[in-house]
Amino acid sequence: MKKGTIILTFIFGIFLICLFTINHNETINKLDDHETLVTKNQRDMIYNQIRQFPNETQIAISLIKDDLCIFYGVIKQNDTIEQIDNKKSLFEIGSITKVFTTTLLADFILDSTIALDRNINNDLDFGLNKNIHICYKDLANHTSGLPRRPINIVFPAIISPLNPYKFYDTNRLEKYLKKKLTITRESGLKYEYSNLGIGILGYLLCKIAKSDYETLLKEKIFSKYGLTNTTTIKENYKANLVQGLGPFGNKTPNWDLASLEGAGNILSSTSDLANFVKSQFDTSNVELSLTRETTFVVDSTLEIGLGWHILIDKSENNWYWHNGGTGGYRSSIVFDIDNKKGVIVLTNISVGHRKNDQIDDLCFELMKEL
Repeated sequence: MKKGTIILTFIFGIFLICLFTINHNETINKLDDHETLVTKNQRDMIYNQIRQFPNETQIAISLIKDDLCIFYGVIKQNDTIEQIDNKKSLFEIGSITKVFTTTLLADFILDSTIALDRNINNDLDFGLNKNIHICYKDLANHTSGLPRRPINIVFPAIISPLNPYKFYDTNRLEKYLKKKLTITRESGLKYEYSNLGIGILGYLLCKIAKSDYETLLKEKIFSKYGLTNTTTIKENYKANLVQGLGPFGNKTPNWDLASLEGAGNILSSTSDLANFVKSQFDTSNVELSLTRETTFVVDSTLEIGLGWHILIDKSENNWYWHNGGTGGYRSSIVFDIDNKKGVIVLTNISVGHRKNDQIDDLCFELMKEL
């Protein structure tokens, strides 16, 4: 055997040994060490999900049934999973932000500031490229025909790859709308998820109100529904902010969505989001009810409200659901109005992690268990 072949064989052998060791590290489960309202089956579900993720992974969970709200937090450290109190810890909630933006839209509709079928061109100081027509409903239910993200975000993302929206400011957005805006098809015909669409919606609502996004959220949502620890301004809450982890468990910067903040810029906690979910059960909150009304039917299993995805096939009753993901975080929220139950799962697992979809799986499993 040639010397080079021997060396390659040796290296490959070492690689297999390392791979075997990594795959067979035993993760210690300490979730049964404390008395809790979370059942043994629920704890096993949580353990089986988090053990596959890197050390320093946290999961914050809220289980809601009628007026009862159970908070449960876990952390993986030194290949050991144990319970922690993180119900007030802040996580980036990513695209769950979108249902806050569409809740603002619902408020604007109810006070007759705008109408769902109003053309957004009417509220701009300039014309859209190619005189494209899009209405507010199309932005809110992802039927605008807009791409997932604007084409002129490439250069800003290259400058800051770990925080890709950071330099996509209002000037870039307006330049896109005036000169580069395109749609894949006529608006209102097909569901195509678009961060850009909800980002434009947030931009327009701020423009109409002559306000900034944080102020609108505080005035119309946070103060009304008891979200005292929710914000878009990370600098003010760093002490409570859980460190985001990249795809391989490395520390990674927070995201700043700049002009598209309405699509994913909110930080929140399970304690605050539990208040938001419980507020959905109160029929007197008419703006929340409006966000849950079907505005587009995708197929027999999925309808879209204003922001919310309405899952028809998950149970006998509709489930209202949204998830989120950023470079260092993953989240999922689902609730059932008729049975007054819901589940919130916030984590510092990257949307780039190959198993990030399991956070939605965990959310649905826990929901079925309630």
